[in-house]
Amino acid sequence: MKNTIFAAVAIQAAGVLSLNSTAVAECGALGVMETSQLPAHVDANAVRKCVDHPLALTKLDQPLAKRECRFDSKFGCTNGYCWRRCGRSPDSGEWCWTAWNSGMGNWITCLNSWQCNFNLTSHGGCGFSFWGRDCKSCGCSC
Repeated sequence: MKNTIFAAVAIQAAGVLSLNSTAVAECGALGVMETSQLPAHVDANAVRKCVDHPLALTKLDQPLAKRECRFDSKFGCTNGYCWRRCGRSPDSGEWCWTAWNSGMGNWITCLNSWQCNFNLTSHGGCGFSFWGRDCKSCGCSC
């Protein structure tokens, strides 16, 4: 009986390690989201796999300090992903990529800007990583 329990634990551990190595391979430079200490309001089953935004590997999304401010619209769709203006004042031009699940879920996708015009407080938020330092494209800035 003890051998059976030991084997079951070993198989489960191998599965977890395999999932993590798959995520590392899939995410690469985007990093893998850590889900062990999530805030209570975040659904652990709906956390995205990769930390950074897919466009973080392109010139479209540079680290926060280098982002251009957006003054033309309050929301939009760029290369298939939603963004919204945010920040301390409505006219600051600061913006963020949006994500479901309080900002920790999948990045919100779109075909046009009007699909990005919704109430973020009930659907999602600015892209967020519990360890924000790991996500160069998360947060609100320009």
